[in-house]
Parts: sequence; structure tokens; C-alpha cells
Amino acid sequence: MIAPIPPVLPADRMADNAQRVLALPGGLELRSWRTPLLGAVWAVAWEG
Repeated sequence: MIAPIPPVLPADRMADNAQRVLALPGGLELRSWRTPLLGAVWAVAWEG
């Protein structure tokens, strides 16, 4: 059995930080997903 890896940062350490946005060519942006989007992310990941 592999030993669990301990957290690198305490819980909620980054909760007050703004999420980063990476600018891509063509005016697109890459952003972190947020918990309310989990259902959509999950559905796309499991499309056949």
C-alpha cells in the first residue's frame, strides 16, 4: 500500500487568491474550473 501524500498547503490557504487566467491566441482564455462547473466537466470527460 502506498502511503498518502500529505497536503502541501493548509486547507483554504489559497481560497482568497484570484484565479489565474492565461491568454491564448485568438482572444481565448484558459481559466481554472470552479466547483459549479464540475457536472459539465464530468459530462464532457465521459462522452463517448
